[in-house]
Amino acid sequence: MGGRYVIETRREATHESEGMRHRWLRRRPLGRYRYVRLRWRVVFAVVDYVGEVVFGTCRALRSLFVARQTPTDTLGATAGLSSSAGITVGQANRATLPLGLDKPLARCTTASANPHEDPRVILLVQLDHLGDAIISTAMLPPLRRRYPDASIEVLAGPWNREVFEAAPQVDRVHVSRANRFARRRLARLAWIPAVFWWGLRLRRRKVDLGIDVRGDFPVALILWLCGARRRLGWDCGGGGFLLTDRPAFVPSRPEVQSRWALLGALGIQPLSAADSWRASFRPSDTARREIASRLAEFSSGPLVVLHVGAGTAAKSWPVGHWRELLGRLVVHLGVHVVLVGSGSDRTIAARILGQWRWPGVADWTGRLTVVELAALVERAELLVGADSGPAHLAAAEETPVVVLFSGTNNARQWQPCGGQVTVLRHPVDCSPCHRGRCPRPDHPCMNQLRPQRVAREVERILSWRFAEIPC
Repeated sequence: MGGRYVIETRREATHESEGMRHRWLRRRPLGRYRYVRLRWRVVFAVVDYVGEVVFGTCRALRSLFVARQTPTDTLGATAGLSSSAGITVGQANRATLPLGLDKPLARCTTASANPHEDPRVILLVQLDHLGDAIISTAMLPPLRRRYPDASIEVLAGPWNREVFEAAPQVDRVHVSRANRFARRRLARLAWIPAVFWWGLRLRRRKVDLGIDVRGDFPVALILWLCGARRRLGWDCGGGGFLLTDRPAFVPSRPEVQSRWALLGALGIQPLSAADSWRASFRPSDTARREIASRLAEFSSGPLVVLHVGAGTAAKSWPVGHWRELLGRLVVHLGVHVVLVGSGSDRTIAARILGQWRWPGVADWTGRLTVVELAALVERAELLVGADSGPAHLAAAEETPVVVLFSGTNNARQWQPCGGQVTVLRHPVDCSPCHRGRCPRPDHPCMNQLRPQRVAREVERILSWRFAEIPC
């Protein structure tokens, strides 16, 4: 008994020290970096310092060579001659540099492309998760309105490619299977050569405007290697010296509004107040017909979708809580329920359902594409799930959604934005921890989010929804 008490006491002390360490880091950030761990802040502070020195030296050398080779009294004439011949001043200056130094020095300058010249090829890089891609769809309609003749291309991951393939504003989608957001360890390790491979491969696309929506050093490197004339991104993840336009990142701002802040650097403003917080995603007609045929097995009645998976273990709701919520929905509310998730969530769904035969319940985990999931959510009265892609998808489609928000992230920054979004969370002192797995054995932020509370919220929303339907 005494030994067990000592072990539990040591565990509690460890958890307290972990929480104190993360709170200390949040109170004392190192400059502009968004990284939680101190080592990454230090690494990228050093990288940025070296990069600024190297690029600053290259700019100084280029200016020195140009000043020596081009007389100041003929600079205006050179500019006029080159403009009349269809050559920019930068190209004329580059021609005066010593042989072999023109291209390296030019690549190390960060002077922005002419902001008044419309880009012909726009590359948006979005390699991370499904929810992030849904958020970024808010940028596509205004980009198309501002640049109607441009080719809008996206470098995506295999897990979010369908989002951009379904977007009518996107002309071409490039898919990088090896990047650091991959679930498999081997694919994560392959991201370093993949950065250089994609950077050099995309040079043939002759990108005029490159956009990094996340603020990542690998993405900034890709945009620089591909030769994008104008490179827009956040200066919060390292590699800001590789960008031409780098507005300041605001950490607690909702992510949709951060996307609009990037567009603001291009002079693009929302048409209305609603545009500044709303993502946009709609399923295809083919997906709608497929889901309609699958739902034919259900009798008439309200449909609730439960997304039982999560991006990380720290965001997962306990299986017992899911089972209790499912029982309340089926027995007390009499609704039809569809369980959704990725292929890896089938085990969770099987544990929730157990050996019982649940009337009006279907397990579709691992059986839907992204557009089919969107078609299902579009027909549902409500979606319940963790802070992950399907919750953002429901918000984009204006389907009511109850988000079971863990203590992992800043809720104001990452919660889905929309008029019919309800966020439920249990406050804990260690939030936001930015952890993939909770180090505390009781996982209080999710365990203490009781199914009774969630069921009451679901009942409230359903009663409000059906009160809108005239008899």
